[in-house]
Amino acid sequence: MASAIRELAKGTSPSSTYSLQPDHRAQLFNQTGKSEWSIGDRLTGVGIRTRKFPAMDRRALHGSLVRRFMTPAEQLPEKEDYRPASLEHFWGTLAEMGASADNALETLGQKLATAGDERALRAPARVRSYVVQPGDTLRGIAAEQMKEAGSWQILALHNKNVGLLFEDDELYAGAKLEIPEYEVVKPAV
Repeated sequence: MASAIRELAKGTSPSSTYSLQPDHRAQLFNQTGKSEWSIGDRLTGVGIRTRKFPAMDRRALHGSLVRRFMTPAEQLPEKEDYRPASLEHFWGTLAEMGASADNALETLGQKLATAGDERALRAPARVRSYVVQPGDTLRGIAAEQMKEAGSWQILALHNKNVGLLFEDDELYAGAKLEIPEYEVVKPAV
């Protein structure tokens, strides 16, 4: 027990629970041919019947659900839009929440460009792959990999644009990010 706690503290635990890497694009598994719901099924949502959800408001809809709903079908393993019948009542809300997230991303790019960071207006010359380590932050990654902690917003903007990052504070050890590298633009003479 004590060694497991030490491993967890060091971020080296072999437990898959602590190295969970959520991916809204991952295949969803439902058991086919099952018509009855056990107590365990009810708790975990396994079965083939359409689930009924009690009255919920949009705050109860998780960000990963919105991302999966908005992900183009060709990027999902099942190659079809994620439109579960059990959430049909929320489809309009999910689309609205997805559009709101897209607008926030566009606003971040405009804010950075207005503040004078022209990198927000162009694609990087190249990118390098980076694997997130336990304890990493965007500011720390930017300081180490881009040599400027203040570039964390450009790092976030790029990775949000390519679909590798969705929230600034949702970094998972083992997840991949791209480190954008930009050519220095010389002013025209």
